[in-house]
Amino acid sequence: GAVSQHLAHAAAIGEIFELGQAFGEMTLPKASGARLLLLAAGSGITPMRALLRQLDGAGMPGQVDLVYWARRREEVCFAEELAALAARHPSFTLHIALTRDPAAPASRVDAFAFATLGDLSTARTLVCGPGGFVDAAQARLQGQVASLQSEAFTPPVLPDAEEGTVQVELRRSGRTLALPRGT
Repeated sequence: GAVSQHLAHAAAIGEIFELGQAFGEMTLPKASGARLLLLAAGSGITPMRALLRQLDGAGMPGQVDLVYWARRREEVCFAEELAALAARHPSFTLHIALTRDPAAPASRVDAFAFATLGDLSTARTLVCGPGGFVDAAQARLQGQVASLQSEAFTPPVLPDAEEGTVQVELRRSGRTLALPRGT
């Protein structure tokens, strides 16, 4: 959109941007204790983390499986927090699927062995991630789960011609990051 175009092409060093509150329609089913299957890819883990925190506060009622796809281990967000949740709640199982792991690459959502998670016919399924991931998950699980709710995002398409890096200063921590242009 216009904002991403401004950030990519016209933003000046020292310009200040304000980030607003996160938004979205991803909410837990009303039935407490329902079998939940959470599928996340990339930054789609962010709303899932919020849902898991809510479930944690309720004592993790019901069986919950989170399958979280990332390319490599270093791209996994909230790893310690998710592992701590799994350690604290026997009814919560964390599955990290690393698709570019050099030792044992995981299957993508369209070929994932969902049968290893047990009977999913009663599972309320929530999917969040890039558009292609969400479409593949819906195609794969349609009719196999009790319900499927999804939220997709598509990152802005930026021209490939941009090379080099940009400096991004994080105000609160004072850290400065060098990021590739077009990211």
